[in-house]
Amino acid sequence: MSDPKSIPRRNSWKTHVSVSADEVTKSLSHHKGIYRWAGRWFLDREQCALQRLEGLTGVPDFIARPNPDCLVMSRIDGIPLKYCYEIGISEAFFENLKVLIDSMHRRGVGHGDANHRNILVAGDQP
Repeated sequence: MSDPKSIPRRNSWKTHVSVSADEVTKSLSHHKGIYRWAGRWFLDREQCALQRLEGLTGVPDFIARPNPDCLVMSRIDGIPLKYCYEIGISEAFFENLKVLIDSMHRRGVGHGDANHRNILVAGDQP
């Protein structure tokens, strides 16, 4: 996966996401007006959360904010949870997920969108 690929947006107001071998870039450059303003606010919050969670295993690292409309974070290998139900998920994975979420909460961060599309599975690790 050396060439960046674009992930289609489910909603037109969401950020445009590009994925490379090492990084994930979220961009608002295609938005105008209120969507861009609101999107910047969400990117600000995500940047703050990533910085608070720095060093926590299973959470991407904040890399850069090249401009107000763009956020770059590290890419983490894994399969979205929604694709893992048929192959089975270990009890250890869910125990590790609970530990990760508890660790996030201790750092003052709540995920706010923890669902089967936004949680990656890498063996027994979330």
